[in-house]
Amino acid sequence: MPGQLGNSGGKRGRSGRKSKAAEMGLQALLDYAWPPAQRAACIQKLVAMAEAGNLDAAKLLLAYTFGKPPEHITVNSAGVTVRVVYVQKGKDGA
Repeated sequence: MPGQLGNSGGKRGRSGRKSKAAEMGLQALLDYAWPPAQRAACIQKLVAMAEAGNLDAAKLLLAYTFGKPPEHITVNSAGVTVRVVYVQKGKDGA
C-alpha cells in the first residue's frame, strides 16, 4: 500500500529513478567514443606495465579485479582516538 514503509510503489528491482549516467546516455557515448577494441588494447598495455614492474599499474589492475582493500585511518587527538574504516561495496551490494 502507498505510504507504508518499504513500499517503493513499483516492481522490486525496477522501481525508482534511473541513475544520472543512464539518463544522460553515458554508456552509449563511451561505447561510441572508446570502442571495445581500444579498451582491450589499453588494458593489455596496463598489464604489460604491471608485468614490467610498474607498481601503480599493478595496484590499479588488482583494485579493479578484486576490489579495493579497506582503508584504515586512525586519528588520535586530545586523548580521543577515532578509527575509520572505508570499505568499498562489491557490485552485488555486499
